[in-house]
Amino acid sequence: MATASQLSPASEGPPMQTQTHQAAPPSPAQPPPISDVAWPLWDLYLEVPHPQASRKVNNPPLTLTSPSSQDPALQELISSTDVTQSKIARFAFPEFRDTASPLPANMELNRYDSYMNETTGFQHHTFSLTLSSGERIQGHVRRFLPLRLPQRSDVGRRGVRALVLLTRSTGGDNFYSGMLKSLEGLLSLDALEEEKKNRVHNFLKICFQQHQYMIIGYQQQLEEKRRPLILSVEGLEFMDQKWNSVDASRLLVPLSLLQKSHLIRSSPMLPLLRCLGIAHSLRLITALMSERRIVLISSSATRLATSCRAALSILACGLLQWQHFLVPVLPPHLLQHLQAPFPYLIGILRQHTNALYNMPELGEVLIIDLDRNELETRNVPQHLIATRLPDILTTYEQQPHAGSEFTFSHAGDAMAQDLVKLMKSGKTAL
Repeated sequence: MATASQLSPASEGPPMQTQTHQAAPPSPAQPPPISDVAWPLWDLYLEVPHPQASRKVNNPPLTLTSPSSQDPALQELISSTDVTQSKIARFAFPEFRDTASPLPANMELNRYDSYMNETTGFQHHTFSLTLSSGERIQGHVRRFLPLRLPQRSDVGRRGVRALVLLTRSTGGDNFYSGMLKSLEGLLSLDALEEEKKNRVHNFLKICFQQHQYMIIGYQQQLEEKRRPLILSVEGLEFMDQKWNSVDASRLLVPLSLLQKSHLIRSSPMLPLLRCLGIAHSLRLITALMSERRIVLISSSATRLATSCRAALSILACGLLQWQHFLVPVLPPHLLQHLQAPFPYLIGILRQHTNALYNMPELGEVLIIDLDRNELETRNVPQHLIATRLPDILTTYEQQPHAGSEFTFSHAGDAMAQDLVKLMKSGKTAL
């Protein structure tokens, strides 16, 4: 049976010490209300097993709602936790297909359980949901193997579980990845299940409240002096102040999480450039600006998610937002959406590509293979490819006027030069 609890200022379990830089809380006893200038740090936390996991190996699913759950826009998610957990599990495990032969209920073990030394594939990825109200929810997923025996994480076969944070905030991929990694560490402690739940409860509550304090401090600063802040939660494991220097989780909060925006600006661009290079990355960007139907293919959900968000981050540099259908990793039970007649950006795992190529009414679509760096058009007439999917690297014959400071023969060349510099500078520029 799914459990749900709402975070409150006074929660059970041992307290954790907190420390922030450049943004001190005015009063820990009375946290300020959520500001209208930024989204809440997180809206819903779920810990879900594999859709076909063995029942006796895994604990029941867990759902925690943040103080922002009173927002009417979120009632669709929290009105039925059982339904929400079932839907989210499909996005957390996008490689699972319902067409596989069903397994008997209450099995001790099944083929989806694994040992620690077995490869579990990708570990972290993101997905996007659009509610009936039009609100877009970002999901951050981290998959892990829970403890099976006391003090031993390498013994015993058990089912993979997924930690999921749902938020309306855009960007902050590295921040949420660090948050989920800290939550996995808390769940890997040798402690009773109730104590682990309380530690997770406290950690999420502290992060939520400290984010509120940071928003107020951020708004009080002059715009030219605003810098990313550091959120620090101490006393995670030992609950002793003398160990706080090492027993802490410190996360860099990007500016995109301190102001309300629908643009994905803080997602790294380098993963996309490494997969496709400059020329093919620009072809993807022009397809997005032309509002075409685009399918990304990869054997890794992490690569699909990071490439989708990198493309949107490049668009955001020009203050452009993709407002059409967006699913970075499409679960197989939703493959029929590939036949939708409107623009979309969808990523699918390689194991599901047969369904893509066998669709009778697929329509015009650009297919990009991220693993092989290959572009392919389907159902686009040969003589219309140049107009439907323009290549912005094609130079004009006309030259710039004499005395002009513009040294590029085409705007695409300027953009290509910027991306080349970005690749050379590495992660420090991201």
